Amino acid sequence: MAIKYYVFIFFLSIPLPFFAQNKTVVVKNGVPQFSIIVPVDSAAIERRAAVLLQSTIKKMAGCELNILNGIQSSTQKSIYIIPSSSINELINSEKTVLQTNQLKKHFNVDFESKRKLLIEDAFLISTQADNILIVSGGKKGSIYGVVHLLEKYLGCRMYAPNEELIPQRATITLPLLCELEKPVNTIRIVNGDMTQQNQQYRDWHRLNDHNEEFAKGFYVHTFNRLVPWETYFEKHPEYFALMGNKRIIDQLCLTNPDVYDLTVKTLNEEMTKQPEKKIVVCKSS
Repeated sequence: MAIKYYVFIFFLSIPLPFFAQNKTVVVKNGVPQFSIIVPVDSAAIERRAAVLLQSTIKKMAGCELNILNGIQSSTQKSIYIIPSSSINELINSEKTVLQTNQLKKHFNVDFESKRKLLIEDAFLISTQADNILIVSGGKKGSIYGVVHLLEKYLGCRMYAPNEELIPQRATITLPLLCELEKPVNTIRIVNGDMTQQNQQYRDWHRLNDHNEEFAKGFYVHTFNRLVPWETYFEKHPEYFALMGNKRIIDQLCLTNPDVYDLTVKTLNEEMTKQPEKKIVVCKSS
């Protein structure tokens, strides 16, 4: 019993500032303690992530965190929403000695080992008392990083496009952490009105719009785009499947070598027109 008694007294004697050092205060009594910074040449996705964070904090605490453009000195503590490729710019930018020393707290072995694992849609979040890094591996990594913070640590939810849960609090804090998350699946599509028509809902649920990922016109049912029956059926009915004793227009004859050659030719042409797209579907009607 004596041992338990003394351990209990020890924890009671720890000063309160000790615990305060283990969290980051983003908003204190309705007053912003941080600004949000995105690089000058950042993609639209980083700016959208910044606006999402800003607007949700405003709903929670009734105050607005400023969004600043550029890796720059700030009179406030800063939340950096940046791609991994901008880390060196952040380190080498013209800052005060104090700011540089504060940022260097992030760049330890744990942070760098996790940063090497970043892939598209992945993110790395590192928090310190004076600044927060939301580092994207590419594509929607910055958006997903912001959503992760809002959901896991601040209790926010989006159940449907018009149904969200935003806790009300005058003071917003985050724990000190260095957290990596990367997707198991690179494409996550759920068809339906909620996902196809509402970008913010997709963001919160880490979903893709097929128009973002697939070549235009080549998502599903693409055989007629590859070998259009309107162009070939009359002169080359053998390009199309034989059902019973009749050639049909909505299915190609996949054993015909000319069909293969036409398909490859069309795909090459379309992929040249849409070099930014990585996925083209070859699928029957």
